[in-house]
Amino acid sequence: SWGSSYLLIKLILNEIPPADIAMYRVLLGFLTTTAFIKSNKKIERKDHSLLALVGILWFTVPSFFYAVSLESLSSSIVGIVNGTTPLIIAALASLLFKEKINKYQVAYLMLGYLGIAILNIGILNNPESTTIGLLQALIAALGYSLSVNIVKPLLSKYGSKITLKFSLLYGFLGNLIFYSPLLTFEIPKQPINILSLLFLGIVGTGLAYYFYYELIIDIGVIRSTIIVYLIPVIAILFGVLLLYEAINGYEVLGLLVIIFSSFMFLLYERQKWLIFFTYKRRGVPEVKIISLRLKYEYVTISNILLIGVLWT
Repeated sequence: SWGSSYLLIKLILNEIPPADIAMYRVLLGFLTTTAFIKSNKKIERKDHSLLALVGILWFTVPSFFYAVSLESLSSSIVGIVNGTTPLIIAALASLLFKEKINKYQVAYLMLGYLGIAILNIGILNNPESTTIGLLQALIAALGYSLSVNIVKPLLSKYGSKITLKFSLLYGFLGNLIFYSPLLTFEIPKQPINILSLLFLGIVGTGLAYYFYYELIIDIGVIRSTIIVYLIPVIAILFGVLLLYEAINGYEVLGLLVIIFSSFMFLLYERQKWLIFFTYKRRGVPEVKIISLRLKYEYVTISNILLIGVLWT
């Protein structure tokens, strides 16, 4: 659903403005989590401010800025810009949140930023693009990247269900507060746009984020970004095939460099192997080590495949 979300937003923009799309999307996501995801855990008062920050950065900011950027950018280009988030997440995790990375990862981060520079050249040379639209899409990507790092301790403490529920609640309130002058509270009338909005909110915002939060708990912030690689690919396919959007060589080259550098960065992320060596040092029999690794791999791959289906 995330890969197709830009196509769906592009369609809905024919009837209602970006602020309304953002508000309805987050509201539907919140109602979905409230209806289908039950949890009795209580939130400590001091953590509500952090949940509010996650809600604003993860839902209030991107839901609006991605929608408004699609008024001046094609859905393919916005999907490509979203492909930069793994590199931004990794850089923020290292600089602001003290995640350790090695010299090879630093090199691939630099290569990734070269890809972003090539991508920006291509976008600005695209006749369907504007500088303001690019900046709006980048603001949305930055909001995602910051919130992914901030949410980790909340997920460790409360789990995915309650964290997502309150994040969406605060994200919805943020939409009402910050974008109130822009809200019209119009509802789409065409059936295709009604279905698109329902899918965007229920599947793309409620269910997909729940499974993504589970993935962060399972394999960590940096490794969880591997699923983001699907988004620009699906966005380009939908945009080119269904909306007849044009992309140029710079955009394709920049995207390929970003995907390659992000993937190589993850290959040098050693979280998976720490489990293996930790158990080995504690004297666990070799057969048990292998079984633990296989179980870990099975859970990880299963979650990634499930989220991939939801996001596409």
